[in-house]
Amino acid sequence: MPDMKMAAPAKINLHLHVGDRRPDGFHDIESLFLALDFGDTLWFETLPAATATEICMAWRLPEGPERTPRLPPEENIVYKAVSLFRARTGYDDGLRITVEKRIPLGGGLGGGSGQGNPNALKAYLAQVRKRLNSSKKYPSSARSQKLEGVATVSFILAPDGRVISSRLVKSSGHAVLDEEVMALLRRVSPLPRRPKNLPQDNLSLTVPIQYSLR
Repeated sequence: MPDMKMAAPAKINLHLHVGDRRPDGFHDIESLFLALDFGDTLWFETLPAATATEICMAWRLPEGPERTPRLPPEENIVYKAVSLFRARTGYDDGLRITVEKRIPLGGGLGGGSGQGNPNALKAYLAQVRKRLNSSKKYPSSARSQKLEGVATVSFILAPDGRVISSRLVKSSGHAVLDEEVMALLRRVSPLPRRPKNLPQDNLSLTVPIQYSLR
């Protein structure tokens, strides 16, 4: 599949009626809304690793980096949508999704809608992935046991390349590989500094790290 770009416009509710609570905990709603010529942009690319899902949240919000939301990947609606799509369709190709987030969370559309530079962002993320791959170590104990797997990690990357925080989102299935992935993030910090032509907010990245003997 070639690269694909998709717009996710903001909307204004002209009418909203919340109905009774359903057994699944959600409510039925009746809504009439108007889509705006403003919103988020999603970029999709395929990855070689099957079932890997890599998400980059490139915040374009007016609040500044100190108020950039820290959203766990499993609570990210994009991550949830991909997981549901995989479960329903059986689609297992790897996906890299970059979200240029302009719509503020929690209501209100605010200002500062800067369009950003998607090509520069993709080039910067390629540098980050290259550094991660070149610094990856295959633990000798895992190699001798022929252990393979893909560990998915989420981390917050500051403009100066520092890894502010990190967490394991999905295990590789082997503790020794999971531990090496977390050690990798500590080892590579700081990563390449963000170019000045890109927004200087924190980036939230969800990245699969693959260990394969083939």
